[in-house]
Amino acid sequence: MLYFDANARYRLGDERAVYELLLEHPRHCIEVASGKRADGVLLRMATACKGCVVSRDKYRDFRKRYRRLIDDPARLLGGGVRERCLRVPQLQIDVPLPASAQEAWERLAPLLVKDVPRARA
Repeated sequence: MLYFDANARYRLGDERAVYELLLEHPRHCIEVASGKRADGVLLRMATACKGCVVSRDKYRDFRKRYRRLIDDPARLLGGGVRERCLRVPQLQIDVPLPASAQEAWERLAPLLVKDVPRARA
C-alpha cells in the first residue's frame, strides 16, 4: 500500500498524471485527507494489520505511540532509490527503475485490478 500526503499532487509536476492514475486503485494507493499526516495514517494501518513499512524515515514524531513497530527491524525496513535502482536490502530488492513515471505505469497498470472510486484516509 502506498500512502501520500494530500499535497503530493501539487509537488509531483510532470508525474501528476501518473499519480492520478494510481489513485484510481485505492486498494494499493491512498491519498490521506488534507489536514492529516500520511505518516500517522500509515503507521496506524501497519500496526493494525501487523504489516511492515519500507521507508528511510525514522518517524521520530511518532516514536512514543508506535515504538513497537518503529523499533522492530523486521517491520520498519530501510529502503530507497539510489543510482536509479529501488533498494530494500532486508527484502533483497535491488531493481532498476523505469526511465519515466509513464513507463513505470505502463508496466504496473496491467497488474492492477480496477477498484471502486478512491477512498480518502
